[in-house]
Amino acid sequence: MTLDGVPTFEPSTAGRANCQSVVAGTDVAGVTALSLGDMDGNALRAAVNLPAAGASGHVSLFIDAAHFPDGSVAPMWDTDEVEIQSSSGGASGSVRFADAPIRVDPELGAPGPSWPTTLSGEITWSCGPWFAEDAPGAPTVVGQITLELSRIGWVGDSSATATCDFEADGSVAGVASDKVGLLQGEPMALALGLLGDPRAGDEVHLMLSVHIAAPSPAQSVPIAALMAATSGRTIGWTDLVTIEEIAYLGLSGRLAFSDVPMETTPDPAWPASLSGELSWECR
Repeated sequence: MTLDGVPTFEPSTAGRANCQSVVAGTDVAGVTALSLGDMDGNALRAAVNLPAAGASGHVSLFIDAAHFPDGSVAPMWDTDEVEIQSSSGGASGSVRFADAPIRVDPELGAPGPSWPTTLSGEITWSCGPWFAEDAPGAPTVVGQITLELSRIGWVGDSSATATCDFEADGSVAGVASDKVGLLQGEPMALALGLLGDPRAGDEVHLMLSVHIAAPSPAQSVPIAALMAATSGRTIGWTDLVTIEEIAYLGLSGRLAFSDVPMETTPDPAWPASLSGELSWECR
């Protein structure tokens, strides 16, 4: 990615992205990049929607708000005024955007005055091959997983197990567990994405969540809670994290993370971000 006239932006030299196809097809519908570079000490991210029937292309750029003070408005810029050049099917290409305006939230207001009011620049992308339709199903095996959080109210489970899903080439595609411990008395689930056979130093996607069950019919709940009383709700934290150690094909590894932000609607009863260490082993 390049930005015009923004000297505080330092682009990533090896940003990874997710390419999403159209429904039941192999044309690329959109590309999401969570590690485009550093802007004023914060990660710049973007989502590119390619033109579809009856719709134009669209670019959204946004700042990861993990290090923002509580109550701050995270800046986001978006525009439909884009020039897209892409290969057949959209597997690679570039999008040029000019004067994408910063978004002003009707309720929260505008971000701080230090952020540019508009952004102009260019994003290029290249997607890898899709999985073959006739490829054998990826196996799933049991693994061991350990999560330690630097939070009061965290109780880790040293005997927690996980499922390890594999790609067709034998590398680990992801590791997930329904319960790696208890945060404030609630079971915490974890999912770690390892697609693409990453190496030490690469960024991968980490998701942590707790699901708060709906109150029983016998419990008395405030009227504001009745809206969610039928199915409960999920509190989630997610971000890109850097691998410190990883074995051949991703069969085991270790990483540390800091300030993974809450992705759901802020809830003062839960931490705004999480820091800790994670290790896994697929048997």
